Amino acid sequence: VLKLALDNDWYTYWRTPGDSGLAPTFDWSKSVNVKEAVIGWPAPQRMEQEGMYSFGYKGVVEIPVTLIPQEVGKPMIAALDMTAIVCNKICVPQTLNIRNTVPSGVAIKSPYYDYFNEMQAKVPNAANENLKLETAVLGKDALVFTLYSKTGFEGVDVFVESNDIILTAPP
Repeated sequence: VLKLALDNDWYTYWRTPGDSGLAPTFDWSKSVNVKEAVIGWPAPQRMEQEGMYSFGYKGVVEIPVTLIPQEVGKPMIAALDMTAIVCNKICVPQTLNIRNTVPSGVAIKSPYYDYFNEMQAKVPNAANENLKLETAVLGKDALVFTLYSKTGFEGVDVFVESNDIILTAPP
């Protein structure tokens, strides 16, 4: 789990930043025996400034990362170079460099196993049993959803990601 702790009133951006900002970048190219790093993005917060909306995180954000080895049974060296923008009244680029070795051998249950699963459960996914999207129709002036929820819609927000359109205004 990649845990970022931001000072009061500071924030950083989600994978789709919205009207402004830059998404964090993750460079794993210096890793050894890492085929893929799967980033589990927790749901962001919607932030409004001067009539523009962006998506990101304040306070503490915990991002689960699953590393998939190139060759199972061999050690991995996870090398992450991450860049992100953190903002308050101004935005400041930040760089984070992490190196960690995952030894070969028989898999054991890490002391962080339950913590990782708890953070992974916070990542939105299509298999959510409490929420069902039946339809989504993009019209001339609106995007209309038909959603069903077992737990209600109080406090619910909608984040739309697409290569073709940007929808940042709150529902």
